[in-house]
Amino acid sequence: MSPSSVPEDAEIERSTTYVYTYVTEWGEESEPSDPTGVFDVKTGQSCLLSNFQLPSLQGVTVSHFRVYRLNSGDSTGEYQLVPWSSSSADMPAGETSFNDDVADADLSSEVLPTENWNRPLDATAGLIHTGNGLFFCFKGKDVYVSEPYTPYAYPWNYTLSVPSTIVALGYFNQTVVVLTEGHAHLIHGLDPESLSMDKVSYNQACVSKRSVVNAPMGVVYASPDGLVLIGPEGHSLLTRGLYTQGQWQGLNPESLIGFYHDGQYIAFFEGTGDGIIFDFEAQDIATVSLPGKLVYGGHVDTEGDALFLLTYDGASYRIEEWEGAASPMTYTWKSKDFFQSTALNMGAARIMGAQSPGNPVTFRTYRNGVHLETKFITNDEPFRLLSGVKGYDWEFQVEGTADVYEIRMAPSITELQYGG
Repeated sequence: MSPSSVPEDAEIERSTTYVYTYVTEWGEESEPSDPTGVFDVKTGQSCLLSNFQLPSLQGVTVSHFRVYRLNSGDSTGEYQLVPWSSSSADMPAGETSFNDDVADADLSSEVLPTENWNRPLDATAGLIHTGNGLFFCFKGKDVYVSEPYTPYAYPWNYTLSVPSTIVALGYFNQTVVVLTEGHAHLIHGLDPESLSMDKVSYNQACVSKRSVVNAPMGVVYASPDGLVLIGPEGHSLLTRGLYTQGQWQGLNPESLIGFYHDGQYIAFFEGTGDGIIFDFEAQDIATVSLPGKLVYGGHVDTEGDALFLLTYDGASYRIEEWEGAASPMTYTWKSKDFFQSTALNMGAARIMGAQSPGNPVTFRTYRNGVHLETKFITNDEPFRLLSGVKGYDWEFQVEGTADVYEIRMAPSITELQYGG
């Protein structure tokens, strides 16, 4: 920058500095440059600004510069916009110099709006939008918070830190869930300058960032012990009683890829065709297997109410819709082990569902872990099982394509219908 020549005895009109910002083709304005040194500008002088630098950021196209001058004559001492010309406030990015001959009284009333609007650090991850205009991302143990409705500006003074390395972010209502290699933390608030953070007392680390799902009831994720829900009602282990820790670890939860669809948490173990489905209404879990297919990712189309999976069949990758085929796949579902304190004969059962003579359901019973009997059920009437066979442990399994809504098993038809 250099002032123009004036008589040496001219009085100093102002002492000032300048900053400039980038404006992209989308109207996004950057944080300001470092300020220039202080210049004493005499009456009648103009200042010629030069050496404007364009950023070398991939995907960023700068269309304009904006120049701001410190108004030392104003009581606030703020940087105010210096108009490029009488018809435009912005200096085209193709220009190399800016001649400022504007008096303090003629400066724009617009004050520099982007002070401390730092761009995200390289390698930040986990970007989420909470719906209240704030964006959150993270790197290491730090959570970065955006200016409201400004997804590219993350003032460093808004940064929040946690003790453990962050794995992923989730949210419910107006609360952000910070999932880490240790305790989870909750971020509350609407104003980025006054957010608060609490540690969740329930110590369940997140072992798979791709398992994290934002569901209406809260954030679901894979922990070392099972599926965890953190929501408005607190926290819970959804799979408690469904898997032991050893059984869950045997599934390789670190590879879990989760989705929320139709009231269910649907997840697959990456690179396999095996998955699990947790039904929030039934509070039960089922396993699923896609023969001849490996799952590597997916997407939930909320507008179309559809789940799409990225699959591989050994020859090519495909995007396939969950439940999108013309005919349903065959399912196999096995119940938990029902233990009785007294040895009983389970002599009757009933399946409420859509089975028919053309679409039956296969029903198998197990006593003390051993397969006992197989029946093919074509309606929803009660049916008899083997008599005179007692046991303490009973299980049953259904297979087919027809919808099944409820299964009952009891010692007799009477107890099946009315209870014992």
